[in-house]
Amino acid sequence: MGNRWTISPNPGIFPPGDRMLEKCLEQLENIICNINGVYTNKLLEKTRKE
Repeated sequence: MGNRWTISPNPGIFPPGDRMLEKCLEQLENIICNINGVYTNKLLEKTRKE
C-alpha cells in the first residue's frame, strides 16, 4: 500500500483465518484503494502539528 496508512484490527486477537478479520481488512483495502489523492506520513505529521 505504499505510503498509505490506516488503523486495522489487531490480528493477534483473532484466530488464523477468522472471517471477520478478513472481511474488515478487505473493507480497509477497498477504502484505501479508492482514496483520491496521495496521503503520506509527511502530510499526516503536518496535519498533526496544525
